[in-house]
Amino acid sequence: MAYKNGKPELLTCRRQKEQIPLPVKGAQEAISGGMAVPSFDYFFLKMVALEPSLGRQRVPINRALHLALERYGLTVQLMEANG
Repeated sequence: MAYKNGKPELLTCRRQKEQIPLPVKGAQEAISGGMAVPSFDYFFLKMVALEPSLGRQRVPINRALHLALERYGLTVQLMEANG
């Protein structure tokens, strides 16, 4: 969710718009009608509060998921090694 001119706007990719146009349109209409929605800014600030270094560089979502899983896996390995 992003805000354009102070109003919430649904962020979708081209594939979503092409492959699932009816749900995208329905979501856009619901948001325009005042439906409460989460904001990317809110979650970004929560993430940066947990780990400030994570907010330095923006990366594509697939890369971000890879990095998160990599970090989580390393954390689990260290916890298991230290028993």
